[in-house]
Amino acid sequence: MWWKIYFWIYLAIIAFGLIGLVSQISKSSLGDWISIINNLVLLFGSYVYIFNKQNFSSWKNIFLVNLILFAIFMVDYFLFSENLLGSILPSLKSGLGLSQGEVLFGVIASLPVIYANFKLITKK
Repeated sequence: MWWKIYFWIYLAIIAFGLIGLVSQISKSSLGDWISIINNLVLLFGSYVYIFNKQNFSSWKNIFLVNLILFAIFMVDYFLFSENLLGSILPSLKSGLGLSQGEVLFGVIASLPVIYANFKLITKK
């Protein structure tokens, strides 16, 4: 029951993020769009796990790659003050000017979804 409530709350957070991204489309970069797509795939993976959809077992590799991408972006954001990926590939640097608190809120809100995706890809 709690998983389903959390799913709908996280869906609302992602929807607000997508609306915010579209409203600032001139400032958004490739990295911002990759982040939204990553969150949508995480959301879909949690949907498959929470609502026990067995017919998406072939998606496990996509969910695994998505979890790896999420981890890479978070390590880069929180451990490297200069945003290492953004300095190597400038198109990945966010143009939205999110504060560290906003990013931290997004990461904390995503932790149960990441756990659900992890459980999904390790489920036999």
